[in-house]
Amino acid sequence: MGTNIVHKDFIDVTDKEFKALEKFFEVKASNKYGDNVPGGLGLLIEKRAEEIPERPAVHFEGVELTYDELNKSCNQVANFFLGRKAEKGMTCALFLETSLDYIKFLAGLAKIGVVSALINTELKKQQLQHVINISDADWIVVHKSLLHKIEEMIEDLNVAEKDIWVVGGEGEDRFLNLDLPLKEAADNNPELADPPRMQELAWYLFTSGTTGTSKAVKSKYKTQLLASEGVYIIASPCSRDDVFYSPLPLNHVWGLMTFCGAMHAGAKFVLRRKFSATSYWEDVRKHNATVGSYIGEIPRYLYNKPALPDDADNPLRKFVGLGLKADLWEKFKERFAIDEIVEVYGASEGGTPLINIAGLPGMIGRLVNPGSVLVKYDIENDDFIYDENGFMMRCEEPGELGVLIFSKKDPSININEYTNKKATDKKLLSNVFEEGDAWFNSGDLFRFHEGRWLSFQDRLGDTFRWKSENVSTQEVESVLINYPAIELAVVYGVEVPNMPGRACMAGIKKNPDYKWDWDDFNKYVTANLANFAIPMFIRFIDKVELTPTHKLKRSHLIEEAYDHNKIKDPLFYRDCAKEEYVLIDDKSADLIKNGKISF
Repeated sequence: MGTNIVHKDFIDVTDKEFKALEKFFEVKASNKYGDNVPGGLGLLIEKRAEEIPERPAVHFEGVELTYDELNKSCNQVANFFLGRKAEKGMTCALFLETSLDYIKFLAGLAKIGVVSALINTELKKQQLQHVINISDADWIVVHKSLLHKIEEMIEDLNVAEKDIWVVGGEGEDRFLNLDLPLKEAADNNPELADPPRMQELAWYLFTSGTTGTSKAVKSKYKTQLLASEGVYIIASPCSRDDVFYSPLPLNHVWGLMTFCGAMHAGAKFVLRRKFSATSYWEDVRKHNATVGSYIGEIPRYLYNKPALPDDADNPLRKFVGLGLKADLWEKFKERFAIDEIVEVYGASEGGTPLINIAGLPGMIGRLVNPGSVLVKYDIENDDFIYDENGFMMRCEEPGELGVLIFSKKDPSININEYTNKKATDKKLLSNVFEEGDAWFNSGDLFRFHEGRWLSFQDRLGDTFRWKSENVSTQEVESVLINYPAIELAVVYGVEVPNMPGRACMAGIKKNPDYKWDWDDFNKYVTANLANFAIPMFIRFIDKVELTPTHKLKRSHLIEEAYDHNKIKDPLFYRDCAKEEYVLIDDKSADLIKNGKISF
């Protein structure tokens, strides 16, 4: 072990960890990310274009741009919007497929201080309408391939038809097509009297937090840039000779972080439209990728593919992301000959990112920043644990479970608030350790380990993760109860063998006035819910229980899950290939238990 650092007690850290901490504090002290410093993703790309104009910057489906070409493409977006009277602080909703277009708009708008609302293309109808409207967008930029989703609810949007612009093919006459105007726009760096600054709003990232419907998180330029530099330059240094490979959508916070990291390094960023376990290593070899990004399911999908003799024959040396479980860590690293796995924890709402620099399997980092505290939590009673004076208690013994909270008064911690003040207020905790203090509740449960290591356990409240997305129970419930044959619905997440996260399960009380029709129900959920939010399991129940605070009671439903040996109610699982629900019997229960059914 290496040099010691101090945080209440002495703990041993590796030299690698210590050097990263030193570098991080140097960056913080430099005022590089000071509130009034001009900056942002657009200006970062502009700087790289000046330094290394001819080096490759981005590659997508056979098209490659140098840093100079990328910067000019971003400038065309910026200058087009300036010609349309765009001003700093206005908002454009990006409803775009993963593509070079996404990068150009993301960075081009950042050059002029226009906020990008990063809309998940999986969303449909009610959910899509909700996130666009809460972003208070001035414009929508949409790919032609996705335009039909906008047209389905155009009358319910708070954006005028004249401000809905189409990319990648002709739209209807009522929508402006941007393909030609962008080609004709000037490609010089825009000259601004007041450029975007680090503390200003860059993007709306959408999350359900831990309760309620999706919320727009106000993400600042410095939040993502400092975090991505912290991961890819400080904790696990990358260089201009690296090639980043990302199969993640850019509306996902980790897809965005990976792109920002590549731009920090001046490296080449290879973007794939969609993750494919079959094509992953072929792509890595083809592009000579050295840095891979992942989110929970990706490593397991890759590992579950049949082993091949050349699995270890690949150029990937770093694997960086979120959600790699301890049981898979070493096996994955050995089979694919990965030099370094870097597990990271972070939230759209900010706080202190945690980084497992030492590479200890199953951990997401050490708790060393005094502004981040793990406080004891009683899972059974769904509440914090308090001492005799009414204050919360810190986790200090290995094995204890707790919720991570962040100090609102610590200048080293940046909290991104929601656009909805009431939603933000629900996440704030006061009088935690003393009268008058203020803390932000992450809503995430961790286990405390020796050496102040933390391992992620679960999300609390009304949200769970599935297919690398946050699923809001209330959001899915609101869609289900609008179906005429459903009187009440309780939504919760359940574990599935060999799958990270939790699958959506719904306890449904039927409306006796309607006949249940599976085909019709299937059409309804497919049309109104994102694929990751569609219930994978259905349990028909006679009554819905409430907690003392009149919330839907889920604890016993979660515990029983879909165990047909314990449950007398009718149980069904979703056959995703056929898009139909199938009764769970002895045979199918055994297949599910042994991970033989794909979800």
